[in-house]
Amino acid sequence: MTPRARFLAWPVILAVVLALAGCGGSSPAPEPTAGGIDPVALARQAFDRQDCAAAAPLFRTAVGRDPENLEFHFKLGVCTSRLALIDETVREFQWVLAHAPAGSEEARVAREWLVTAGHLSSSTTSADASRSEPDPRVGDSAVSGMVTWADGGAEAQPRRRMQVHLIALPGQDIAEQRFTVRTDQDGRYSFKRIPAGMYKVTNAVAGPPQWRLRVKLEPGNETTLDLNTGNSLSARDDFPR
Repeated sequence: MTPRARFLAWPVILAVVLALAGCGGSSPAPEPTAGGIDPVALARQAFDRQDCAAAAPLFRTAVGRDPENLEFHFKLGVCTSRLALIDETVREFQWVLAHAPAGSEEARVAREWLVTAGHLSSSTTSADASRSEPDPRVGDSAVSGMVTWADGGAEAQPRRRMQVHLIALPGQDIAEQRFTVRTDQDGRYSFKRIPAGMYKVTNAVAGPPQWRLRVKLEPGNETTLDLNTGNSLSARDDFPR
């Protein structure tokens, strides 16, 4: 899809998502802890009344507290699509596609949006194929760990809400697959249901990263990989340029 075609397609993409999930509006977002109410309850209320401007920041808070919650990622993706936050929508729907059960409504909506937006090949994502073939982005491997950082000799502290990227290396059937999560309030990250293979782990896909590490995910196993100053770019670089 050409850049112009993608631009012209945005109204269609948003219409599809809104028709499927129903979220709109533009009122100011309340504070995440307004009135002492659980942000998740506020987020669901805002989503149900189709107020995405209010729901989006609340679902971001919810994702930070529970990074593995499919509902939070999916509804955040719906809201950011309505608000034309394209990069964030791509990230959230890619997460949904990687973690949602095959054939679920969440996976179907995320797949259709990504295909229409030009971020996923339509040749491998027809409705028939999604019902009859396993999703190539879903596997039985996992990698998780703690992200900490120490500045100027200070004690290492958890890095909260940091993006961690898992990128499949070339030369494999899974080449170019990408997964992204954020660390939780304790600095922990977790990728689950990932296809086995060789990957690069980094915290940046543009600009200088703090980590650039190689990890091998074995079928059916969970790998632990903590990110800290000891394996940061200044101490270890598995992908020197």
